[in-house]
Formats: sequence, C-alpha cells, structure tokens
Amino acid sequence: MGILEKVVGPATTVQAAAKKVALGHFFLFPSYTALFYGWLSVFEGKGLTEAKQKFEDTWWDIFVAGSAFWPAANMVNFMYCPPMYRVLYLLSLIHISEPTR
Repeated sequence: MGILEKVVGPATTVQAAAKKVALGHFFLFPSYTALFYGWLSVFEGKGLTEAKQKFEDTWWDIFVAGSAFWPAANMVNFMYCPPMYRVLYLLSLIHISEPTR
C-alpha cells in the first residue's frame, strides 16, 4: 500500500483513489498472489515447481473472484481510511469474508 501512496499520492479525489485501485489490482494483486503460493508451498514442504503450477492452474479464478470484491473495498479504504488503519481495515474484511469453519 505504501508503494501506491508514493506513486499516486493521497487519495483526495475519486480519480486518485480509482488510480490506486487500478494499479494495485493489476500490478500488486498478481504479485501478492504469486508470493502467497510460493510461501504456501514452502510451508507445505513442496517445491517452487508445485507453487508455479498451482498459481497457473488457479490464477484466473482468483483474479475474477478478487475483481468482484476488492476494488470496491479498496476504494473505501483509500478514500476514507487514514493510512495507519488501512491494513487493519483490509484484515477485518478478510476476516468477515472468510467462511466459518
């Protein structure tokens, strides 16, 4: 998130917030997803080959599902949350969006 703040600046307008959302969704989201699969494979005792394969097999579904929810959530995040609370806001959304087990 700090990267977007440096590149775009504060989201004082809807256009600035939308620019942050677009940059984050198309550049940061894929890299975070790839890193997630890499670390998950390490923790599961698998290699990077399996992580790469899992990413390739599920990338499109994850991107489509993420596109339905996260852009709107991030617009609210950038427009109304002070920078020091943005991660907390996103973590709370992840928590409530997770199905109960």
